[in-house]
Amino acid sequence: MAAPLTLHHHIQPPLSSENPLLPRNPTSASPFAMITSSVNDPNQPHLCIVSIEKCSSMSQLKQIHAQMLRTGLFFDPFTASKIVAFCSLQDSGNLQYARLVFSQISNPTSYTCNSIIRGCADKNLHRESLLFYQEMMVQGLIPDRYTFPSLFKSCRNSSEGKQIHSHSTKFGFASDAYAQNTLMNMYSNCGCLESARKVFDKMEDKTVVSWATMIGVHAQWDQPNEAGRLFDRLIKSENVRPNEVTLVNVLAACARARDVAMVKRIHEYIDEHGFGCHVVLNTALMDVYCKCGCVKLARDLFDKAREKNLFSWNIMINGHVEDSNYEEALLLFREMQTRGIEGDKVTMAGLVLACTHLGALELGKWCHACIMKQRIEVDVSRSIV
Repeated sequence: MAAPLTLHHHIQPPLSSENPLLPRNPTSASPFAMITSSVNDPNQPHLCIVSIEKCSSMSQLKQIHAQMLRTGLFFDPFTASKIVAFCSLQDSGNLQYARLVFSQISNPTSYTCNSIIRGCADKNLHRESLLFYQEMMVQGLIPDRYTFPSLFKSCRNSSEGKQIHSHSTKFGFASDAYAQNTLMNMYSNCGCLESARKVFDKMEDKTVVSWATMIGVHAQWDQPNEAGRLFDRLIKSENVRPNEVTLVNVLAACARARDVAMVKRIHEYIDEHGFGCHVVLNTALMDVYCKCGCVKLARDLFDKAREKNLFSWNIMINGHVEDSNYEEALLLFREMQTRGIEGDKVTMAGLVLACTHLGALELGKWCHACIMKQRIEVDVSRSIV
């Protein structure tokens, strides 16, 4: 068994199990022993399990928990794990209650443990996630392939990350694609780009998510050329095809490199492979064209788009402002208004700059009033008056 982590923090002791409401060892005469086999039949789930799936609050959950205790159903590890999963993963849940319930389960499953680890990670309780994993190791509980992705997300530095990486290898999950993808992200977030790339290069089964992740990592760390080379390798691959996330990531790299030629190649790929109606991709293309100084190409995409979100309007308004075409920026805003779309601080910042350069005092005052009314925080608003 892999050794417990050696993080420089005191391990919190497990919550007390001395709860008179939750007997640890139900006898054969308990109500649980009399539950028919249909309770465990996936085609005939027990009413309590169905109720948990429809539950929307801790108040309801506690009522269901009490019913499960009365019937003895709670002492089945599978059904008890449903209580823990709700408390850990739902927005209306309660992690402290999940830990209390967990302490009363005599044989918790890896699913039960994973629910708490993931719940901590999702709520940005990163230290608690790692400490709970330490408790798992101390108690001799065995992780599975779903344990480590949440742990990798919880690592805040390379020291923690390398220890969790070592554990994942010792438990036999070094080649699991899902774990490796989150591992690459972890190393990237900790500033270990070389380690992230080593993980990618050693992967035997690179999924489209793996390619998208590594391309995004290179874009994030200002290595657009390497991101472009990876994309070229990807489109030549016979087993994997890019998806929307991959294309957005490589476009982000193009924006950093101001590589118009690469953008046009990706644009052609998008049109040829039926991605042209994807709103996020079209918006990303508009953005990178504007950043590369090709506002006309971005405007052509904008005018042809069947669906426009606020982000796309902001891109074009600010794109025209950066291109010194202030009149067109104001015309776009007026069109945006006629369609009933309200602007945000990005919209107003562009309009303020346009008004400043045009000397449009009246329109500037109107923008100022709008900013004050909607309580929009725009730093350049001082230049209006």
